[in-house]
Amino acid sequence: MGGKSIFPGERFSRLTTIERQDKASPSGRSRSRWLCQCDCGNLVVVESGNLRSGNSRQCGACANLTRSEAKKSHGHARQRKPTKAYYTWLAMRRRCCNQNDKSYERYGGRGISVDPRWDTFERFLADMGEPPSPDHQIERKDNDGPYSPENCIWATRQRQANNKSNNRLLEVGGVYKTLAQWCRDYGIDRDRVRARLDKGWSLQDALERPLRYMSQKFDYETPDGTFLSLRMAAEHHGMSVSGANTRFNSSAFPCWRRIPRA
Repeated sequence: MGGKSIFPGERFSRLTTIERQDKASPSGRSRSRWLCQCDCGNLVVVESGNLRSGNSRQCGACANLTRSEAKKSHGHARQRKPTKAYYTWLAMRRRCCNQNDKSYERYGGRGISVDPRWDTFERFLADMGEPPSPDHQIERKDNDGPYSPENCIWATRQRQANNKSNNRLLEVGGVYKTLAQWCRDYGIDRDRVRARLDKGWSLQDALERPLRYMSQKFDYETPDGTFLSLRMAAEHHGMSVSGANTRFNSSAFPCWRRIPRA
């Protein structure tokens, strides 16, 4: 049977498991079900998969009451087009509680939870208020922390993009930009730069070294600086490649050195 094991006494939102009550399906296979008690006191039998996914969070009576109160009290759950605040609340809960949601692995799957206070939309709305503009999204201050009143704010998409864990600011020559911005400015593929950084390269080398020099084993140091290839060193000093090579191989020119690359 797939999924994490469930034990008596576990809570799933407003439901607490009491005992297992499996039932045979028409195909003869046993379907895992649990007798649960809702916080209101009602007893209900729920399939294990629905408990794990978050599809079942309360008894039917409470679910009907919640829907009825939502329509009467806050007016955000309109069928055709829910408000942005209500849609944000639903999407937040899906990606943290529903294992079938496409984003679950990046949220609930890595331990991101929703504060129990926000089990109802009314309390979420009371804490967060309406988003200031259509461009604002919910953002967690601590990217590894929960969705909670203390850790969440409304933020623009641009701010969210710059605050992502893979978009921290990096410095080259006293200028700070995200890795994506540096790669865009240099016209180089970000995955290639990441691979170079993983090998211990400095960010400037990872951005500036041309691809054709990656397989070479040496840098070439002269009194005027360090060059990526023998040809570049020769051109800088206005001599032939063979003439520059002679200097790099002669003890008479100690300042002309070939430096093995890491």
